[in-house]
Amino acid sequence: MNMSLAFDIFNVVLLSIMLGVLGTWIYLLAYIARSFRKAPKLNVVNNTNTKWPKVSVIVPARNEESFISNCLTTIGKQDYPNYNIIAVDDSSTDKTAHLMKEYASQDRKVVFVEAEPKPDGWARKNWACYQGYIRSDGDLLLFTDADTDYAKNVICVCK
Repeated sequence: MNMSLAFDIFNVVLLSIMLGVLGTWIYLLAYIARSFRKAPKLNVVNNTNTKWPKVSVIVPARNEESFISNCLTTIGKQDYPNYNIIAVDDSSTDKTAHLMKEYASQDRKVVFVEAEPKPDGWARKNWACYQGYIRSDGDLLLFTDADTDYAKNVICVCK
């Protein structure tokens, strides 16, 4: 086999791999765009009449048993007086849901939500966030990950 033929075969294989990667990225971006188009639009919150507008902290979690307790504990120690925590279990197969229910039973600011089955066309995390949103009652929403620690002044009235 001459070197020119080997080089041509190598280039064809490399081009095929690159086209496969490009196709995968295009598919993923299209899937995300379709999911965002189906997501509900939140209303803009104008100035509220209260000094302390209610903040709903929405924590979607799937198989986060190693982190969820610390997350809920640190969010629960906020020095802001008017907030609640919407803890959304997104079909966890570990003890995440059990830990969330336990926190909800011990702290009235924590609301446990078991996400309904995800409909076609939705990305999993977007669906869990939406499930928290429809059960929230805050004037403002804070979406956060379950593997994060929080200082006591994360929620504040900033001027």
